[in-house]
Amino acid sequence: MDDEAVIIMSQSKRRLTKLKLLSNFFENVVIISIYIKTDIIHNLFQENKALDYHKLELFHLQYTDSLIELLTKIKKK
Repeated sequence: MDDEAVIIMSQSKRRLTKLKLLSNFFENVVIISIYIKTDIIHNLFQENKALDYHKLELFHLQYTDSLIELLTKIKKK
């Protein structure tokens, strides 16, 4: 695994941690389900080195980051 892949996987793990904390805070079945599915996607990329890590980054940018931002705003209010 090259340096860029290590960085992407590390950032992915941080996003998962944030999402898990938020899902625990809200205790909502849908949010917990989203966390589990995101974790599965992360594990697929971690186990299968042939997959393009940039696609994992793109997934997080399009979906995970938006959800984390939305849940964080709701939590603050």
